Amino acid sequence: MSAPAVAVPIFGPRLVLIDLSTGTPRIISEYTMDGALAGTRQVGSVARVVVHSAPRIFFAPGFAEGAQARTGANRAVIGHATLSSWLPRYALTAGNVQRTGQVGCAAVSHPAALTYSGTSMLTVLTFDLKSGTLGDGQPVTVVADGDTVYSNGSSLYIANDRQWSMPPGAMSAAGAVPGAAVQGAVVQGAPGAAQDTVPATAPVKAPGTAPATAPVTATAAAPRTVPQQYTGLYKFDISGPGRPVYEASGTVPGWLLGSTGMAQYALSEWNGALRVATTTDGAFAGWSGQPPQSAVYVLKQVGNVLVTIGKVGGLGQGEQIYAVRFAGPVGYVVTFRQTDPLYTLDLSDPAQPRVAGELLLSGYSAYLAPIDSTHLIGVGQDANAQGQTQGTQISLFDVSDLAAPIRLAVYHVKFGHSEAEFDPHAFLYWPASRLLVIPVQLPSAVMPQPVPGSGAVPQGGQVPLWPVSEAVVLHVGDHAITELGTITHPMVPGISVAGQIRRSLVVGGALWTLSDTGLKANELTTLTPLGWVPFE
Repeated sequence: MSAPAVAVPIFGPRLVLIDLSTGTPRIISEYTMDGALAGTRQVGSVARVVVHSAPRIFFAPGFAEGAQARTGANRAVIGHATLSSWLPRYALTAGNVQRTGQVGCAAVSHPAALTYSGTSMLTVLTFDLKSGTLGDGQPVTVVADGDTVYSNGSSLYIANDRQWSMPPGAMSAAGAVPGAAVQGAVVQGAPGAAQDTVPATAPVKAPGTAPATAPVTATAAAPRTVPQQYTGLYKFDISGPGRPVYEASGTVPGWLLGSTGMAQYALSEWNGALRVATTTDGAFAGWSGQPPQSAVYVLKQVGNVLVTIGKVGGLGQGEQIYAVRFAGPVGYVVTFRQTDPLYTLDLSDPAQPRVAGELLLSGYSAYLAPIDSTHLIGVGQDANAQGQTQGTQISLFDVSDLAAPIRLAVYHVKFGHSEAEFDPHAFLYWPASRLLVIPVQLPSAVMPQPVPGSGAVPQGGQVPLWPVSEAVVLHVGDHAITELGTITHPMVPGISVAGQIRRSLVVGGALWTLSDTGLKANELTTLTPLGWVPFE
């Protein structure tokens, strides 16, 4: 069967435009598109929304059939699918008017660079928030997949590092695009989406790699060589307020950071050059290969292709990247396995990037925040000599001399973990008062053990096993990080546990913290409680 018995509803991200100009909020317009949200960016009143989608093609179960029969049946279904099954659809509501549409063929492009596209499509939507309605989104689509969005205001990049596509047991020729040389390999899509059956052809050579070899036939005794890891990159021009222009594509070896929230910092454009930091892990998930190694690649657009013009490698041999931050002609990279090398990079010459300095520390930083031209704050984990994490670690670095970075101060929260380690929205630095606020999760006190020989547990010491959540408020001095206090939220009635604090912001003279259960306001300088707004 090639289609369900009934029309497939449009299911995907829902965008709502709300008028807040009056005392009563009013919904002006709503927009929904097939797929899943990859990211959003806003410049002025113009918002860009990136959606990745899969074709609406359905296959018969066929579990009793052999692999060859299923492959043939699936190919037949794909061959009979109509164009409308592939193109993303959208639904728009403006007032009492509802209409649906589909991305037109003229708005769809195919990457010039040899990057895996599978069955997915990336669509960049554009909405002018001052127009009074969302409109059709002016979609621009490229046949590709992506999960990381970065923009510098005039250019928008989408990256796809394909970590999800690592085959569980199939062989792949060294240097070939993963899966291209595997007979009958099947890449599973999202539920209900098409499966991409890889044709049994000669392997495809990825840009910048060694010539591909002939397909390898797997045997029981053959070692599993890790497939090539690379990141696909797609560039759009968003310098104008209207429809973006798809410009170029390219690839670099390796994968971006593991955290979706932090992966965007692995990309940065400066003076027309794109810098990308990746880790290549040759021993991934039991595959044989070389130890992890990391590098920063510099690319420039040549026609419709992003071409590598410079590279600095050898970052943290045997380690993987935990944090990256670029600032103009300078870059900072943290790798970790047992110790935390903080590398400072001189990127002033795009063709000759180089390591300028290195600082070895225990633990690691998972998020780096430049607070001025010569200082960084790092949020991560402390670790012992064996690389075992010990709790939240906040570091202040002096990077005024790239050749000799220095850690000026460090603050520890034993056994703590912070959402700021993987989501930058949880990090707040207020320059006017040099205030730093991050949420921290702490384990509750240990449940007492039974009294020997009695089986009884002392009642006075019993405590809930839920973790404790607090916002740690710090002052960042020239050579010290000082705790000013902590903020907690009230207990939830009937549960005896407080809400997990997720965000903080400054409004006027008040420091607001947001948790799962409500909003709390404290005076900015004294931290005196001002009010509590519970979510009901």
